[in-house]
Amino acid sequence: MSAKGVGFRSKLQSSPLAHTFRDVILLPGYSEVEPPDVELRTRASRRYWIPLPFMSSPMDTVTEAKLAIELAKSGGLGVLHRNCSVEKQVGMAREVKQHPLDGCEGASTDGEERLLCAAAISPFDLERAKKLDKYVDILVVDVAHFYTEKCMEAAKKLLREVEADVVVGNVGTYEAAADILYKLDGVAGFRVGIGSGSICLTMDSLRVGAPTLFSTAQVADAVAELGADVPVIADGGIGSAGEAALALAAGASAVMMGRVFAQCEEAAGESISVDGKVWRRYRGMASPSAKALRHAIDRYQPVKKVFEGIEGWVLVKGPVRHVVEELAEGLRAIMGYVGAPNIPSMWEKARFALISESGRSEVAPHGVLQEPR
Repeated sequence: MSAKGVGFRSKLQSSPLAHTFRDVILLPGYSEVEPPDVELRTRASRRYWIPLPFMSSPMDTVTEAKLAIELAKSGGLGVLHRNCSVEKQVGMAREVKQHPLDGCEGASTDGEERLLCAAAISPFDLERAKKLDKYVDILVVDVAHFYTEKCMEAAKKLLREVEADVVVGNVGTYEAAADILYKLDGVAGFRVGIGSGSICLTMDSLRVGAPTLFSTAQVADAVAELGADVPVIADGGIGSAGEAALALAAGASAVMMGRVFAQCEEAAGESISVDGKVWRRYRGMASPSAKALRHAIDRYQPVKKVFEGIEGWVLVKGPVRHVVEELAEGLRAIMGYVGAPNIPSMWEKARFALISESGRSEVAPHGVLQEPR
């Protein structure tokens, strides 16, 4: 087969720069807002708003009912994992929706004085989606690469059969988002980023993916230029308020985090104590043990035979509410530097600057022996 006329040189020379969180910083700007006055309320889907732009990843060592409840009470949103039986996932959703609010201020609610609830689904498991639809407010399509013919055809039917908002993902490019918006009626949001997670091997071992910061800007542009009224959720590689701010500046409405919430006392993973410190198991959903479990559960789609995730342990830092408070305070401080009183103004006012390879060491503390924290 001849490759004559393909233009391999131009393919390389015209390739885009796929920026990551390590490549950029935000520039300070003229500010008329103090951090305590910054408003972080945002949308998690087309119809539902949350007080804070923080969502937990639907990983089986992260989000079950306990964490979802505490995160919603703290103003964020937990997405219940699907690496379990339908009955267990429905039971978790029911537990979240039935949890008493007890006059909790600043919680994420559904407008009927119940905690907001989201759950992950396979686009091929319509039976699970319809059973969850009786309880949850948001269904999050949970596949590594949504932009495929089979996923889109399955999602088309899914969108007709459920009443909950349906967030699709993961996607990574402008073209994918534009085509999805053109072909699928009723999409309520995008989950974006392919391969940036701290436990993900996709870009490292397979050399394919779309870094979360790059993906966010790509999809946010498609949404804006096509006039779609849906939020973008940045997912993968976000481990601090600074990285969350970068994602918001690139067009995200909210950020989804796995490792950050795996380090909470309420996370789902098993824990061990070593020298007085508590560590919790954290694994990627494409890791060997997670895929083995999913293979036994997911009758609707073959599991890829390539492992794209790792397994490990993370240090438990404290309860969800403390982790969320720290993230929110950091984000407000950053937005004060930028001069952005809210997330939409962050989209308009935030400016990026590139960091050189040698300059990366300068932006971190250096030249001193640091005391242990």
